[in-house]
Amino acid sequence: MKLLLGYDGSRFADAAIKDLQLAGMPSRCDATVLTAEAFNEPAFVVDRASAAAGRTPFGEIEAVRQSEFESATLGAQKMAEAGAKLLRETFPSWLVRPKGVIGDPAEQLIREASQSGPDLVVVGSQGRSVIGRIFFGSVSKSVLDHAGTSVRICRERPVDRKDEPARILVAVDGSPDANVMLGVIMSRDWEEGTEIRLIAVDDPLKRSEYGYLIWNVDEDKPEDNPRAREWIHRVLTVPIQSLQMLGLNTFGVIRWGDAGNKILQEAEEWKADSIFMGARGLGRFRRFLLGSVSSFVAARAACSVEVIRAKVDGSKAEKSP
Repeated sequence: MKLLLGYDGSRFADAAIKDLQLAGMPSRCDATVLTAEAFNEPAFVVDRASAAAGRTPFGEIEAVRQSEFESATLGAQKMAEAGAKLLRETFPSWLVRPKGVIGDPAEQLIREASQSGPDLVVVGSQGRSVIGRIFFGSVSKSVLDHAGTSVRICRERPVDRKDEPARILVAVDGSPDANVMLGVIMSRDWEEGTEIRLIAVDDPLKRSEYGYLIWNVDEDKPEDNPRAREWIHRVLTVPIQSLQMLGLNTFGVIRWGDAGNKILQEAEEWKADSIFMGARGLGRFRRFLLGSVSSFVAARAACSVEVIRAKVDGSKAEKSP
C-alpha cells in the first residue's frame, strides 16, 4: 500500500496518525509524510532618493529573501521528519519518508498525489494555517474534492472508547463505486473484534433510474415484495456474507430519508470510529455525490471519514473547476 500523509505538527495531525490504527492498515506500507510551509515574500521599503541615486540594495534584498526561503524549507523538513518519526513509532514495519516543501498545503498535497499516485491520502480534520482557520474548510476539503485518489479525513477518537474494538460504518447503495469501496475494506487487515455495519439509505429525493424500495412509512420498513428482496439481497446481503466469510463481525441496516443526515445519525448513535463511502453512486444523475453526500458527511461527522475512489493507473489529480 502507498500512503500520503499531510502533517502540520498540530494535535489533529498527530491524531490522524493514531486514527490509522483503526483503519485496517497493512503491516507493510510505503508512506510519505508531507509538510508544506507557506512562504511570504519579505517586505522592503526603499526611499525615493536612494532609488533615484541608484543605491537600491537589490543584492541585499535577494540575499535576505533567499535566507528566509531556506529557513522556511528547513522548518518544513524538520516538521515532516517529526511526523515521520511518530508514524514509524506507530507502524514500525512501514517504510516512511519525510518531505518538506514550500507552498500552499492543499496545492502541494494534491500535486504530490498526482505525481506519486498513492492509494490513500490522509489529512487531519483541523490544524494550523496562516490565519488559524478551520483546516477542513481549506486544506482537507480541497484535498477531498481534488486529489484524484481515496482520501481519509481523520478525527480524534473519544477517550471513553480508547480500548474498544473499532466500529466501521459503511455506506452502500449497490453502485460500482460502492463495490470498489467494499473491495478496499476486504483487502484491509482489521484487528480482531472490529465491527462493521453496512447502511443502505433509501433516499426518495435521489433515486436512480433503477429504483430503490417501496417503503412502508407506517411500519418504518421496506415493503416485502420481489423487487425489494432483490435490492436488499444485492446491496446488503451479498456484501455482508462476503465480509463475514473473512471472519469480520458484519451486519446491515436500512434507513429511509435523506442519505447524508441518516448516515450521520447512524454514526452518532452507534458511536462509529469511521465512515466509509464511495466517491459516487446511483443517486440522481448517477452520482453519490461527492460535493453533496460524501462532502456533507465528511464536513459534519464526529468521526473519521474515508472516501474511496477507484485507483487508475497514471491517475491525475482532478482539476479545480
